[in-house]
Amino acid sequence: MSDFFLNRFQQLIQEWKIPFDVLSRLMSVNEAELKNFFYAQDHDPQVHIQAQHLVAVDERLRSVFPDVADRLDWLNTPHSEFGDMSPLEFGAKGPEELGWLSYTIET
Repeated sequence: MSDFFLNRFQQLIQEWKIPFDVLSRLMSVNEAELKNFFYAQDHDPQVHIQAQHLVAVDERLRSVFPDVADRLDWLNTPHSEFGDMSPLEFGAKGPEELGWLSYTIET
């Protein structure tokens, strides 16, 4: 994995202010695998794929909400299209929901 991608993923985590337990649910991986991904540089392919999905979601969000405060507001505010959950809560339900979240941003 490139340093650029890892840096971009770390930037997303910092901007979104996501704790590891929430991030692991959002990525559908266990917390130990996620920590290995960062600290042991053990780049499990499944973790890498899920990280790519989140970076893609963030890129779409950046195109709709250039300001980080607006992105955070959207990510943390309940929306009817997500069953009155925040996008982060909804996306953490599973890979299909994360895909729906990504699709919703585009429309």
